[in-house]
Amino acid sequence: MLVSRVSISRTVVVRVEDYEAYYKKQRADSNCGFAEEFEDLKLVGTAQAKTSALAMENKSKNRYNNVLPYDSSRVKLSIHGSPFDDYINSNYIPGYNSRKEFIAAQGPLPGTVNEFWRMIWEKNVQTLVMLTRCNEQGRVSTHTHTHAHETRAHAHTFSVLERECKTSHAASVCRIYSHLLQCSFSG
Repeated sequence: MLVSRVSISRTVVVRVEDYEAYYKKQRADSNCGFAEEFEDLKLVGTAQAKTSALAMENKSKNRYNNVLPYDSSRVKLSIHGSPFDDYINSNYIPGYNSRKEFIAAQGPLPGTVNEFWRMIWEKNVQTLVMLTRCNEQGRVSTHTHTHAHETRAHAHTFSVLERECKTSHAASVCRIYSHLLQCSFSG
């Protein structure tokens, strides 16, 4: 069974054998059914607490003020001094094997690149998928991290080397990095 029409008020269950008909119905009239489902999704989760994201010390770490991690599922980094060192704009996403199987994160800002790579290291991320353009509508949408990047964070040197990169030909929207980190601790 597939569950569709995620809404605060209702959920529609679609049996696998009925999916083709459901899909055709949703696609009709210029994808009107899918557009309605998308509108329903805008309200999902809006009532969840986002206290850490809204803390004065963390506001500058958020690229957008309307895309914030939920307190209940946010990724927490190790603390290195300040109690706000654990904040990064990212949430765990459940998967088949674990409630914390995936991480969804905003594209790093110039001031959060260190935290981004620290998250990758601390959470032992093996594959990173970037689903955004680096520039959208003339604005930077993610601080570029596609080249070898070396940064110093909390007295440790993280050297990030791009070993494999697959770029779609559709305006470089999706980049996949595998086996990203080589880390040397110094100092």
